[in-house]
Amino acid sequence: MFLVGSALCSIAQNMTQLIVLRALQGLGGGLLVASRWPRSPTSFRSRNVAAIRACSAASSDSRPWSVRCSAAFSSNILVEHLTWRWIFYINLPLGIVSLAVIGAVFKPHVR
Repeated sequence: MFLVGSALCSIAQNMTQLIVLRALQGLGGGLLVASRWPRSPTSFRSRNVAAIRACSAASSDSRPWSVRCSAAFSSNILVEHLTWRWIFYINLPLGIVSLAVIGAVFKPHVR
């Protein structure tokens, strides 16, 4: 869903389409996070989600300004020299590689 949302965002024709399709992409990204522990006990899942959220908050606050500026700079290069659509296009090859790795490595749990 995240990759489909990214692909559709990149071909949006107006702001309304972009907003709706970005919501679809965000829902897909949220499902990626939520699907990590589908069969875990609730207490285990809650602790893990809390730990991930705490690490994410700490890392985004403690990240050096040089890293923040370089991320903004690279996004700026994409937008200035290509188009804003490349912000969404860049997710596609990364996602396809991720799907290929998952397909090659993932072993389903068999009871």
